[in-house]
Amino acid sequence: MKFLRIVFMMSFLALLAGCDKDNTPPPTPLSKMAPDALQVNVLWSISPTDGAADKYFTLGSGLSSNILVSAGVNGDVAAINADKGEQLWRINLPAAVSSTPALNDNNIYVTTINGYLYALNQTNGSILWKVALPSSVLGSPAATDDVVVVQCHDASVEAYAADTGHMLWSYNGSNPALTLYANSSPLIYNNKVFVGFANGQMAAFDLHQGQALWQVPVALPSSPNVVNSMVDIDANPLEDNNAIFTVAYHGNLMAILSTNGNVLWVASVSSFETPAIGSVRVAVTDETGRVILYDESSGQELWEQKDFLYRFVSPPAILNNWVIVGDYAGYVHFLSLDQGKPLARIHVSNAGIRAQPLIYGNTVIVTTNDGKIVALQAQ
Repeated sequence: MKFLRIVFMMSFLALLAGCDKDNTPPPTPLSKMAPDALQVNVLWSISPTDGAADKYFTLGSGLSSNILVSAGVNGDVAAINADKGEQLWRINLPAAVSSTPALNDNNIYVTTINGYLYALNQTNGSILWKVALPSSVLGSPAATDDVVVVQCHDASVEAYAADTGHMLWSYNGSNPALTLYANSSPLIYNNKVFVGFANGQMAAFDLHQGQALWQVPVALPSSPNVVNSMVDIDANPLEDNNAIFTVAYHGNLMAILSTNGNVLWVASVSSFETPAIGSVRVAVTDETGRVILYDESSGQELWEQKDFLYRFVSPPAILNNWVIVGDYAGYVHFLSLDQGKPLARIHVSNAGIRAQPLIYGNTVIVTTNDGKIVALQAQ
């Protein structure tokens, strides 16, 4: 997720405008009395790496079966048992990890800021292979048991054999003159790869051959102002019921038919955060910190929650009848899926939360900016 969030964007806007201060509105204060309609308990917590530390990467945890894998900017990669919160192993790579690890059934794939893709053994963390990439990678790889795909920051897309690191194909895209310092992660589904680019385009490729299958604009530049014309897709695409869901900065939330690129519906919202899908709903946090819920089949807006404006809200997760988000102050908020009403909040870290919460059974797993991993259950 993401190197450049609203606070950095607003600072950049101020600089371009010749201002001498950041005009970002202050974070909305939380209510003095925490909502208590739910009881949220900490099952376990562990701090296996330093996470993003003082950098502005988003380093979440990858999950496969009951194995969690987290990483830090000092090069640490650690595996944790998701049931007990116990560390299984930890290794150190010679460069800062720059994105959330990706897992298939056997391996772990991590990228580094100096432009390497590593494959690690899931059992003990040993390095299986590494390849040099065209540039840094700020979005997670996507992996099946056969293929691992990365989008690099220079808009190139590369696919490798998951077991050997042999290159299968490469696509050379192009970036606008100005982009957010972030990338969307590829999505692999039904022998296709779906990639969102910084020029606002969502594209589909054949997984094994790399042929471009279709391309759809999710956002188009519409302003003469160079900053306002940025239309990056930094959110990761999602799939449900054969539809691809994606959202763009200064653009739209869109549902696209995976087979041919036909647009099913469009909702106007500006976001660089990955949506969440659950209970035939799509949840999004926009660039200001609004949490918005849409009907999955029609794109109709169902509600919006404005209590967290400018709290630099994380991407949402959906579990049972709740929408869950984190914020810059390290609070995790549980909202009702039906109305968006705050039900509970719990403070888990002073370092803040940028990564999307993970859902593991009935457990919410949160990775904080300083590498702490916390497992929560609500009742």
